[in-house]
Amino acid sequence: MMERNVYDHYGLYMREAFQAGAYAGFYTDHAAYLLVPDVMQKSDDWKEKLDWAAHLKWCGDDTIAEFVAPYTRGYSVPVDGEKQLLFQIPAKPVREHDPVSDGEALFRFHQLGKRLFPSSAVQPFSQRWCEWWETRLGQLENWYANVRKKASYSDMDKWFLHTFPYYIGRTENAIQWVKETAWEMGAGEEPGCVSHFCFTPNTWITIAENNASVKLPSDWLYDHPSRDVAEWLRYVLTDGDTKAASQFLSDYQHEYELSPLACQLVFGRLLFPYYFMERVEQTYLRETTSEYDQALADLQAMWEKEPEHIEKLAVIANTSLSCGKDLPEWFITSLS
Repeated sequence: MMERNVYDHYGLYMREAFQAGAYAGFYTDHAAYLLVPDVMQKSDDWKEKLDWAAHLKWCGDDTIAEFVAPYTRGYSVPVDGEKQLLFQIPAKPVREHDPVSDGEALFRFHQLGKRLFPSSAVQPFSQRWCEWWETRLGQLENWYANVRKKASYSDMDKWFLHTFPYYIGRTENAIQWVKETAWEMGAGEEPGCVSHFCFTPNTWITIAENNASVKLPSDWLYDHPSRDVAEWLRYVLTDGDTKAASQFLSDYQHEYELSPLACQLVFGRLLFPYYFMERVEQTYLRETTSEYDQALADLQAMWEKEPEHIEKLAVIANTSLSCGKDLPEWFITSLS
């Protein structure tokens, strides 16, 4: 079915299929391609992202995947029963002078990404973050109230009722920290850049060891660069890897140090329990599936590691980030 869809919509003959992270891909005789699910609500969203991609390539980033238009109008077409877009992967070999670390590569990407937006086009990023966090918290508070009304509790219900009050406090502290930072330092005074919805060490795709990692425009957005820095750190700190976190920050700041504002915004995002919010929702969705037991076990493991996680976060905040203001009192108390 996939081979037929690709030929019908693009006139390409698949030679070999492969999987690259979350994406299905294939080789033809001349190039490699990736299929990206269409999750955009409006076609204008894709137009904007593809315009950014074209501009960044013009600015010199030759590791960005090239959108391939289908024969029909629009951006996406049905492939294997799902609307997807096709991107051609640039066959760019790794050179000795290419960035060798995520930190340095991300910094360079952000510097290019700032060129797309005039310096006057600043936005209250922190306000947008807080509004979204408040919405997510409100949704879970409503769910918490409904769970408490149940006549009997599942194992997931019991775990959720036990842990959620703590995460309410952590979320409220994150919101307070970011709001105070915005008020004290003026969060609207720093420009944004092309960022990612959730940047991790796996966001940029590598399909061959001798090729540079490839950037897909699919999860790009306009935001403060501290968003990407924080989400990369969140990912590695989940495993308690403070060494990798410190090295990433050092590499990112190889040419320019993060501003005091950026450091505080990074810490604010790390205070927000993003993984808890996402995994609680996903675990409840899997409650009647074979994946439920493992999902619940992962949540329980995350809770057991929470004291260690907070300790590691404190290390980063006090050393590599140098936030420049006192950490929240509850945060310090939890370390004693």
